[in-house]
Amino acid sequence: MSQTPKKIRFTASLVTCLSLAGCAGGQFETAAPPSDNRAVSTRGMCTATQAEMTVTVGNAFKDGDWVRDYYSGNKAQVTNGQVTLTPAPDAEGLLLLEAVDAPEQSFTWAGATVYFTVTDRFANGRTDNDLNYGRKPDGMDEIGTFHGGDFAGLTQKLDYLKDLGVNAVWVTPPFEQIHGWVGGGDQGDFQHYGYHGYYALDFTRPDANFGTREEFRTLVEEAHARGIRVVMDVVMNHPGYATLQDMQTFNVGGLREGFEKHLPEQWGDWRPESWENFHAYHALIDYDHPGWANWWGKDWVRAGIGDYDTPPKASLDPVRGSLAFLPDFKTESDKAVDLPIFLQDKENTRATQLEDATARDYLVTWLTDWVREFGVDGFRVDTAKHVEPEAWKQLKTKAQDALDTYRANNPGQPLPAEEFWMVAEVFPHT
Repeated sequence: MSQTPKKIRFTASLVTCLSLAGCAGGQFETAAPPSDNRAVSTRGMCTATQAEMTVTVGNAFKDGDWVRDYYSGNKAQVTNGQVTLTPAPDAEGLLLLEAVDAPEQSFTWAGATVYFTVTDRFANGRTDNDLNYGRKPDGMDEIGTFHGGDFAGLTQKLDYLKDLGVNAVWVTPPFEQIHGWVGGGDQGDFQHYGYHGYYALDFTRPDANFGTREEFRTLVEEAHARGIRVVMDVVMNHPGYATLQDMQTFNVGGLREGFEKHLPEQWGDWRPESWENFHAYHALIDYDHPGWANWWGKDWVRAGIGDYDTPPKASLDPVRGSLAFLPDFKTESDKAVDLPIFLQDKENTRATQLEDATARDYLVTWLTDWVREFGVDGFRVDTAKHVEPEAWKQLKTKAQDALDTYRANNPGQPLPAEEFWMVAEVFPHT
């Protein structure tokens, strides 16, 4: 290896370097610490063999400072700008040095270590909730099917995440998803369920594949007990697609006359013929059927079916256009709407009629109820550029109110912080 030391810089909390083979007599340089009064933990990193090694640390620590190796816990005092330590047996010759008396860092979102987890794909804590709502594996590559990950599995992995240094976990939308599937990919060559959380059916309930309300509550509380914030992905641009399974379950839409004979007893079990793909089921559906009034309704979404308004392409109108042919919520509308008929008839929903409320008001209420009840610390905003900024501002204001309510009702909880946090995806603009 080269005997040339590596220059490093301070970050929000770490100073690192890659050092020399053996590190004997090695040294590294650091930039000057920030000029303001922020607390900065000074740590040095050095790769080496497992033998005792002397490292020059004068640019990170001053003579007389005591430093500790993160991996072994061993301490040494800086003398003449150097320390001598032996790496931990399982550290592969690595030293990670920090000041023994380094001040504890206060949490900032700007310096947070956020771990993104797609709940269904992360950890399967309970196998008894792997199949719900008539969902089934496809017996092929299982690209778009549910894999079993849930809140319980994520809770079981919190100690692992804490050991990684994670102090915020970002979870995909936990809402109840469309029960059925749509054709996956341009060629419709697989069944695509809402395993990812972005095809919402009912914003007021967790999807049964992800777990129960109490399991979500436990996840948030156990994360907080470990100093880990919980950021929940939220969607206000669109609900999920209409599927054969949901059409049958909730009596929405309708089939072409005489085409019911082409469907099995459970519509979601339909499979294409050898010459067809999974997009072929659309030929069975009458998209002008008056039964689509029983779905979200024309005052809620633009969908281009029944008497619904037809949305423009998202490329032409990012805010009011349809993204990937998904129904587009009318979040810009100031018209008061009733609760959609399928939710009025849905037995286990927590959605109720709101007085003089717009579609946006309903969505904001449903999303912030998760903060009010569970103490979620922040939102990651999906499809940010496809919703007017005023809607996000309203969501932020109401989420802060909800967090204040949660804190007042749960004074013994160590988290969340006083200020609700929101971040949005940055998507390419043309």
